Amino acid sequence: MAREKVAVALVTQSNGMQERIILCDQDEIRLGRDKGNEFVISEPGVSRVHASLSASRSGVVITDFESLNGTFVNGVRIHGMRDVSSSEEIQIGKVRIVIELASDYEPEEIRSTRARAMTAQMRPIAVSVLVFEISVNDKHEGDSERETTLKDTIEEFDGIIDRQIGEKTVALWMGGDGKNQSLRAIRAFQRIYEKLEVKSGRDLVLRGVISSGTGLQATTGANASGGEMNLIGDPLNIAFALFGCLDMAGETLLFDGRTAEQIQDSVSVCSVEGVSTDTEQLFRLADF
Repeated sequence: MAREKVAVALVTQSNGMQERIILCDQDEIRLGRDKGNEFVISEPGVSRVHASLSASRSGVVITDFESLNGTFVNGVRIHGMRDVSSSEEIQIGKVRIVIELASDYEPEEIRSTRARAMTAQMRPIAVSVLVFEISVNDKHEGDSERETTLKDTIEEFDGIIDRQIGEKTVALWMGGDGKNQSLRAIRAFQRIYEKLEVKSGRDLVLRGVISSGTGLQATTGANASGGEMNLIGDPLNIAFALFGCLDMAGETLLFDGRTAEQIQDSVSVCSVEGVSTDTEQLFRLADF
C-alpha cells in the first residue's frame, strides 16, 4: 500500500536551482556533504552528515546532528530537533528549504475544498509526547525483537509510535482526557524500562522526556473516510527542548510542568533544581 504523502520540501541551491522532495509517512532524509546522504549538499561549510528531515502523519521534524556551522529555522539556530510548519524556512549553508505540508501543496481548487473540510473536522485533543533513546550492549536481543517490544508496550498503553529519528523514538498519546494521556505515557516508559532491564541488566541505558499539551486532529480528505492528520506543534517542540536537558539533569526521565500537574494526584513528582529550558521548569518522578 502506498505511503501517505506528508509534505513537499522545496530546496533552493546557492546557484538558484530548485528541487522538490516529496516526504511520505515514515521517511527520513539525511542531508550533508557526504555522498551517502539521501540529499547531498556540496559545500565546505556543511558537515558530512549535517541534519535530517523526518516525516510522519503528525508533520515534519528537522534534526541537527551537532553540525559545526549549524542548522537554522527562520534565521534562528536550532539545537537537536524541531517541528517545522508550512512556509517556515530551513537554512543549511547556502541552501534554503521551505516545507509545505500536504494540505498546502495541492492544486488551489482542491486545496480550498479540502481546507474547508479539514477546518470543519478539526478538533482539539489532549496530547502527551514521549521522546526516548535506548542504548543496549546486548547479545541476547536483536534490534527487531527490541522494536517489537517497544511497539507492543506503547500500544499496550494506547499510544502509537509516531516516528524514529536516528536512535530516538517519538511516541504519542492523544484523546479527550489529558491526565490519562500523561499517565499512560509515564506507565509505558516505566514498563519499557522494566522489560529491557530484565533482559539487558546493567547494559541498558534508557532516557526519555514527556511533554503534554493540546493539539489538533483533522480528518484528511473532503469526507470523513480519509486518514487522520495530527497537528502536535508546541508539545512536540517542548519535548525536544526537554531532551536537550537530560545530560545536565542526570535523570532517566524528565517531564514538563503540564505533565506534572496532570499526574501529581496519582504519582509522586518533584522538581529538578538548577536545570530548565527557556520556558519550562523540569520535573521527575520521586521514586524512579
